[in-house]
Amino acid sequence: MLDSVPADPGAPSVASVSGANAAFAASGWLRRALDLLRARFGERTPLAVLVAFGHGFLLMLAAQVMGVCISCLPDWNARLALSAAATVCLFWGAGVPALLPMVAVWLVGWVTPALAIVVWWGLAMRLLRTRSRAYLASALGLLLFLWTSLIGDPVDASHASETLHPSGILCLGDSSAYGVFVDRSWCDMLDATKVAARGADADDTLAQWERTKALRPPWVVIQVGANHRHAADPAAGPVTDDDERLAALRRCFERVVADAAGWGGHVLVIDYPVARWPEPSWRKLIRDAVPAGARLVDPALPWWEITADHLHPTHRGHVRIAAAVRRVIDATPASG
Repeated sequence: MLDSVPADPGAPSVASVSGANAAFAASGWLRRALDLLRARFGERTPLAVLVAFGHGFLLMLAAQVMGVCISCLPDWNARLALSAAATVCLFWGAGVPALLPMVAVWLVGWVTPALAIVVWWGLAMRLLRTRSRAYLASALGLLLFLWTSLIGDPVDASHASETLHPSGILCLGDSSAYGVFVDRSWCDMLDATKVAARGADADDTLAQWERTKALRPPWVVIQVGANHRHAADPAAGPVTDDDERLAALRRCFERVVADAAGWGGHVLVIDYPVARWPEPSWRKLIRDAVPAGARLVDPALPWWEITADHLHPTHRGHVRIAAAVRRVIDATPASG
């Protein structure tokens, strides 16, 4: 049932090209600069080492993209397939095997990001010892990255919908609710009115609510908390990121609960499907911020239903989240 709900067709958005994809644009040029520096000044000049570390960092991003693509099997779409092809081109052009960095980045993300320095150093040293192959490969990888960043990428969903879908569900939050790496998010599978947007934090989610609360939805489902932009007033004294994040989450959740109570609306907060150890502190903050009047829903995703970035659900993960939300809604008596 849930898996058969069609997705809304999205229009390509040039503004959606991410900073990471733009960084890949420099990959071929960095590789070329490294070869020229080595040919002119030798193998171990400080500038050549610096360029090698810069290129190694970009290849780490490419390794994560490849891992995410593979973790979404067998539910690939055209965008994931072309992204995988682009990473292969970039690694081939750099003369570096893709498999080992991909596995290393995946394992590093699971344990601690600090170990990424080891992978980064290893890639840089490998780049200093190898010469690039055809620059055409890097150029092809760049074109594919730019292209795939546009394919199937809906226009920014932060613009409020004027109507509430028949399901009566309003979906707020960030990229997990918006749906990245998949054709349909769990919001789409529930036929929810979706105003979630990639990169949104708690303040952005509260703004989404202010634009849409006039719809008076019977059900408000929120998934937010992984993103946070530091915005403390220096004059207010020392404030940690966790303090800020917790305050912003509480402000968002409490406002939504208070407003929705005016028409008997229900509020659900979706826990994050994180596959990291130790657990990120912000995940506990989300749970701590859920106020009375809202319900925390933990879809309990297994690690193989989370992409290789250890954060976003795969297609199967989105199906599981949608099913968890549906069970809560169906088990809740209708408001009289």
